[in-house]
Amino acid sequence: MPSLLARAHGRAGNRYAVDAASAEAFDQLGRARPEDDPPWIYWCDEADLSGMVGEAYAYLGDTERAERCLRRAVELMDPAAHPRDRVLLLTRLASVHLPGDIERACAAGAEAVDVAAGLDSPRVAGHIADLQARLAPFAGHLAVAELRERAAAMPQARPTP
Repeated sequence: MPSLLARAHGRAGNRYAVDAASAEAFDQLGRARPEDDPPWIYWCDEADLSGMVGEAYAYLGDTERAERCLRRAVELMDPAAHPRDRVLLLTRLASVHLPGDIERACAAGAEAVDVAAGLDSPRVAGHIADLQARLAPFAGHLAVAELRERAAAMPQARPTP
């Protein structure tokens, strides 16, 4: 699947391969005929693809492209149907802005916390905690303090049995 390949190339630091795999993935999605798709691919849509490509660019350190793709993924995702995925995308989006733009990182983090507050998910709680750890070096920043306070008010997720 080109979208997964793009993400793998991003981790490997291969910009050319990310660009090529991303273009191929979006091209395939544009040509897709849902009636011909196998049942197991139901989850792959433009939101999911944009999120994976955004991650690839984040691995490359391309903040602008990563933000554009991740923000597109968040906008396309139905908030009611996929709140957990939305939180994960928003925490990735927040991380893209670190360390350069604390305000934007905290704005995306605040969106993630707002969605996460209604979920009982250890995975979501872990992503919020990871974001807070990445923000720890900037604890003196007002936006970071506000985000920490907001996250502290979240109900704690129960551990999975």
